[in-house]
Amino acid sequence: MLPTVLVSEHGVEAAQGIEQAAHEGAHAIPELPNWYVILNDLGVIHWDHKQIQDAAFITYSFLVMVFIIVVVALAKRGMAMRPSSRFYIAVEMLMGGLRDFFGGVLGHKEIGRHIWLVGTLFIYILCMNLNGMVPGGFAPSASIGMNLGMAAIVFLYVQYTNFSRNGFGKWLFHMLGSPNDKIMWGLSPLFFVLHILEEFIRPVSLSLRLFGNILGKDILLGVFIGLITIPVVGWFKVMIPLHWPFLFLALLLSIIQALIFSMLSAVYILLALPHGEEHH
Repeated sequence: MLPTVLVSEHGVEAAQGIEQAAHEGAHAIPELPNWYVILNDLGVIHWDHKQIQDAAFITYSFLVMVFIIVVVALAKRGMAMRPSSRFYIAVEMLMGGLRDFFGGVLGHKEIGRHIWLVGTLFIYILCMNLNGMVPGGFAPSASIGMNLGMAAIVFLYVQYTNFSRNGFGKWLFHMLGSPNDKIMWGLSPLFFVLHILEEFIRPVSLSLRLFGNILGKDILLGVFIGLITIPVVGWFKVMIPLHWPFLFLALLLSIIQALIFSMLSAVYILLALPHGEEHH
């Protein structure tokens, strides 16, 4: 009976811990502080964690977008004034590398139609991922809402490409499993349901993969940067940064996750193209 009592007590304690964590929300999760968290700690604002997260999500995703627009505008200006400037050459090399990489997936005849989407996705996601490593920054890609929004754009674009390039008849035939005998025609309703589910599972998997990896990266950095905290005066604390060895891994993970999201988007577009055409 004693082990049973102990297990029951531990079970109650675990349930109480879960309930407490639910009330605390994401405060129980270590994270790198962004400027809204700092302002809240200073008493400038008095927001709960959800308000801070929502404000950071909107603000930093907008700032990343503005940053990309400014860089592109400066590169375009440099192309007109100083085509040989290092800044313009660096941007040109980046865009050329993205075009060649995604051209290997989509084919060089198709890349001109789709590079604006997959290339922008890579750059935008990469900048969001890296923004979480900047002191006072925040990675909007650690929010499931942002990732679902980008995945929804990919989903709609894939469906548009499928209908516009194949037509309804070929789309329906593909969704039925391309049946060519009586058995396949008998199984075609099942294939149709499975293909419909697959179309909706793709954007969800894209979102969850990016969300989980970037959130895990931020939690890891947050744990090690706040592992040793020395209180000084009042709320003021000094943290001994122990996260430096993980910064290279975080940088590598940020690049890989941006590449995976954009590359899988390119693959989904490729699967929507007419199969009888030569794309290379």
